[in-house]
Amino acid sequence: MTDLPLHLPRPAGNPADASATLRRTISRLILALLAAKALLLLLDPTLRLFMGDSASYLHSAYSDWIAEDRSYTYPLFIRLVAVSSHSLTPLLLAQAFLGICTALLLFRMLQRGFALDAPIAALVSIVFAIGPEQLFYERMVMAETISLFALACMFACGLFFLRRGNPAWLLGMVLAGCLAISYRLSLLPVVLGFALLPPLIRALMQRPWTIRRLVVALINLAVAAVLTAAAHSAFKTWTGYLSNDKPGYATNAGMMRLGLVLPLVQPEDLEGVGLPAGFLDSLPNGWNDPDAREGALWSESGVIAKMREELGEDGMSRAARKISIRAMRRDPLGMLGLSRHTLWGYFDASVSGHRLKDDLGERGADAQAAKTLLDRFAYDATGVSERRTLIHRYFAGAGPWLTVCLFGLPLLALSTIALGWRIRNAPMLLLGLTSLGLFLGHALFSSIVSFRYLHAFPLFVWLNAGALANAIRQHRSRMLAAVNPEL
Repeated sequence: MTDLPLHLPRPAGNPADASATLRRTISRLILALLAAKALLLLLDPTLRLFMGDSASYLHSAYSDWIAEDRSYTYPLFIRLVAVSSHSLTPLLLAQAFLGICTALLLFRMLQRGFALDAPIAALVSIVFAIGPEQLFYERMVMAETISLFALACMFACGLFFLRRGNPAWLLGMVLAGCLAISYRLSLLPVVLGFALLPPLIRALMQRPWTIRRLVVALINLAVAAVLTAAAHSAFKTWTGYLSNDKPGYATNAGMMRLGLVLPLVQPEDLEGVGLPAGFLDSLPNGWNDPDAREGALWSESGVIAKMREELGEDGMSRAARKISIRAMRRDPLGMLGLSRHTLWGYFDASVSGHRLKDDLGERGADAQAAKTLLDRFAYDATGVSERRTLIHRYFAGAGPWLTVCLFGLPLLALSTIALGWRIRNAPMLLLGLTSLGLFLGHALFSSIVSFRYLHAFPLFVWLNAGALANAIRQHRSRMLAAVNPEL
């Protein structure tokens, strides 16, 4: 079998003219993105809060307090751009700038990685940049915007590794992946699943296999594995050091995992963890309802609060880890049932409507938080949660779009994988597998309907759509050329 290129062929032409045209397209794209973001910031500069996540981030940014259940690197970002100026305006501008950077990465990946025509790639990038999820979370004191930029960097590094096989891209990929999970731990499944994909796919696509190619492939796999293990180990050690706990991705990982699998828990799962006999019987009715899992984590009368009363904070964490592991081992297929239940909630208007309202940040800051925001950041939170501004209304109508992205992404991903395998296109295989991993990570490890959790999905929908459209177009062109060489 002959060796095929790792990327789609480019049209023939004068390289100098093509380069000049590309530079003009990029310049115009940058100006268009700057103009669009600036205009929309003028039309709606309202910075919003998601209480109490935003309050925790801001408090951690100006103090030495470390939140157990939220990112610490995002407060460091806030500290860098907003604390010294005593204003949240620089944070708003910085997140808008990161939105532009993510859009430019999307353009570069479509144009360079998937050979999409530059003008079309630029148009897709602009549409992405003014998407409701992008504009809304650029105005939120939340980690979505910066985590998506880090995730896009991770994928771009893996994509560009496929082209040349330079291990430096693997280092960038691993570091960007660690940054992504440091902002949003829910991205951990896709980041870990991605770690070895680029060297594996590159090795798989480079045929015929030779001794030299096999050795290089094994070296690249070893490099990716060692870098991933080292970086994630360092991150877990740092997290444990900050929280005065043992190394881990998060100090409350056991608690969150128990919240995910709580409906699967049976009395035998509690044996030997220190809880009194009949503990489950003492809980309020409905404690194991799949729809009550969020309340079980945070309610004062929830399972976690009751376990904390019995065992203390450390004991609760240890018990939660053990119970969740036992429940998952005993009933692994039960996870699929819980996943199906959660995903169905996106089609239940009463559930999805409530969750979208919550994601819109319509819970106002209490008096103490409002005073702190005014004193520390000159931010007047009075009435902000009740304002129905342009971008607020835009995102309020985005539920159907994000639902289409959620359920459309795996279909696009499977199509990308199938076509990429057929034409032996490595970037398409990487994109399809990563997109499928993003969907499965959300489907299996999310306990609630949340449109905020779908923030990364439109980026990969546009990538798949662009890659598929261009691959199909070029495949048809080659078929026509084979039938009629004069075309």
